Amino acid sequence: MTHDALQLQGSGPAARQAARLLPARRVFGADAQRFAIRVHDDVTALPAHWPRSSREYEGRCHVFQTVEFLKVWVETFGRAARARTYFVEVRDADGALAMLVPFAITRRAGARALSFVDGGAADYNAPVLFETPWEWSPRNANEAWSAIKTALPAFDVALFDKMPAEVGGIVNPFHLLATGENPESCHATDLTKPWAVVEKGQVFYGKRLRRIASLQETVPVEMLVAEDKAGRDRILAALLEQKQKRFEETRVPGFDAQPEKREFYERATEAMAESGALHLSALSFGGDIVAAQWSLIHDRRYYALVGSFDGSVYGRYSPGKVLYLMLIKRLHEAGVETADLGVGDEAYKKDHCDVTIALSVMTEAQSLLGRLYLARAEGLKRLRASALWQKLRPLKWVMLRKLRRETEPVAEGAQDKS
Repeated sequence: MTHDALQLQGSGPAARQAARLLPARRVFGADAQRFAIRVHDDVTALPAHWPRSSREYEGRCHVFQTVEFLKVWVETFGRAARARTYFVEVRDADGALAMLVPFAITRRAGARALSFVDGGAADYNAPVLFETPWEWSPRNANEAWSAIKTALPAFDVALFDKMPAEVGGIVNPFHLLATGENPESCHATDLTKPWAVVEKGQVFYGKRLRRIASLQETVPVEMLVAEDKAGRDRILAALLEQKQKRFEETRVPGFDAQPEKREFYERATEAMAESGALHLSALSFGGDIVAAQWSLIHDRRYYALVGSFDGSVYGRYSPGKVLYLMLIKRLHEAGVETADLGVGDEAYKKDHCDVTIALSVMTEAQSLLGRLYLARAEGLKRLRASALWQKLRPLKWVMLRKLRRETEPVAEGAQDKS
């Protein structure tokens, strides 16, 4: 279903019926800067100007705003959260596209929360931006935001995080409305530099590869990149198993607590492979996968989204880091311009990256319930920062996993016969 803030496109019975159900709204801002808003709520019927990884398009965006990514998100994270999704189209006074924004409304502690389509699956939350004869400013960004709020269904609070300052060289209007800094940044490596410069910036690059070379004298070492379904299935199975084991070792919620996360990567593996955006790789020692990396490539940018490793036998060789070092060399040779390790300020990212992308947040209450939600969230933030919470939180997941395993039905024939 689609509706416009100024007018419904098209004619005929379907358009006239939609006009009756969702009356048009006229939105004006200060200085008569007018924005026309059109809202789509069906990800499978987005118009041709919404970016696809599988073909050329005019907008500037990250891979997280492409149709292929959004479809899988709706089927997994969105369904699990019972999210209502709204894909917003913003045009200027002359009818030219200014931006496209994927939004979701979910229930959080009873409040209707508007956010970008994310749920932890995206590293950058931003609109798809188009070149315009005018520039974004705090004033017209606020006009566009006001127009969007008028066109969307009612919500209690807006919660936007991980917002970059620009997308493809165009100012991000939502960043101009930011109310604070994101707690963590994104980190990347500039691969447009000569390889000698890139290599010099990688901590222990030569030392690690020399150790692998010595290992290779007795154990076959191979870097794998999935080229077909059999290859994807093999690497994905190893990655999910290794990742779940790591979740349990570090006492954090994993695929057992969030099955939609596992389903997302299973579905996205095939969907993104079909669009040509998937890059699934692994490091094999003696035929066994000891590290794996689930990534996407979009507009010459490599997004490393999920990595795993098996440290039980070959941990001293740092297989996960070795895989990354092999990867960036191959990416550089292939003409990829940026190797992006995503959001998070972990030490290994700072060791291997030469670009830091600061991110911002924006929170805005729309109702009393929204203000209460923000007050509650601030209280929980202080509680979770306490030493006691940090000590007790991991135990929660240990107990939940133990209870889950104890209550799982015993498979027929597997009973203890002693």
